[in-house]
Amino acid sequence: MPEPLNKQSYSLVDFFEEDDYSESETYNEYTKLTRMNVARISHRVEQIKSDPAMLAMMARSWKSYPGSTVTPLPPFRAPTVGFAETVLRRRSVSSLGRDFVGEAITAEQLGGTLVMAYGPTSKIESRTGDVQHLRATTSAGALFPTEIYVLAFNVTGIEPGLYHYRPIEHSLELIRSGDLRAQFAGLSSYQGLCLTSSVALVLTSVLKRTMSKYQHRGYRFAMYDCGALTQSLYLSGTAMGLDTCALGGIYDDEVAAFLGVNPVDEPVQLGFLLGPRGAEMGTEKQQ
Repeated sequence: MPEPLNKQSYSLVDFFEEDDYSESETYNEYTKLTRMNVARISHRVEQIKSDPAMLAMMARSWKSYPGSTVTPLPPFRAPTVGFAETVLRRRSVSSLGRDFVGEAITAEQLGGTLVMAYGPTSKIESRTGDVQHLRATTSAGALFPTEIYVLAFNVTGIEPGLYHYRPIEHSLELIRSGDLRAQFAGLSSYQGLCLTSSVALVLTSVLKRTMSKYQHRGYRFAMYDCGALTQSLYLSGTAMGLDTCALGGIYDDEVAAFLGVNPVDEPVQLGFLLGPRGAEMGTEKQQ
């Protein structure tokens, strides 16, 4: 009689090793830095750094919606919670075995979350006289390919609708007004979380903003940037007294159409949900 399988001796990888990941592996191969391509990439970087006009363009790393109605976010007031406590409190709502509590958050909480995650922290003047804004989250080459779209469902002081975040001005540009909660929830495999959240953020990547400088390697850099921003959103949202949850279960191309962006030039990367803090931590379940 065969011995029962001791699963403690294996990892999850061992059970699914026959899966075909060749397309993902091809991406990994094409985006490697090698001794063969480093000279080409370095030449492109130096070409940009030596051209004042290109440096000026590089300093303008954000989209805008000319003619849109602009809603300024409240001035930022730093929360009193310390960094260590924020790190210890950080959770995904999905790990707590519940949805969001379904109540409103304030414009101050939304604004504080956004500015601490992606807002300007300082600025420097280049040799061309252009201003380069430094931001709260790191970005390869200070190119900031990630854009943040804000779906306000239940925010005190902000009309429901779809907005684009302007980090330098700390404001929201209106794309479409109205209650879009049910429509957005229909684009996700986690409808309960979406329907009870107060805000849904959608992160996209303007890939050529980074790839123009770093070529294929820039694709990886754009992914790194999105990941860094996600962690910043977790920490800043937690510090502002909010529940938080990254949302990977969204239908990419349908969300892109909902936002009105090109899914090739500006692919959707991730959703991120916010709501008022609910039940105390400590009831996590393994996903």
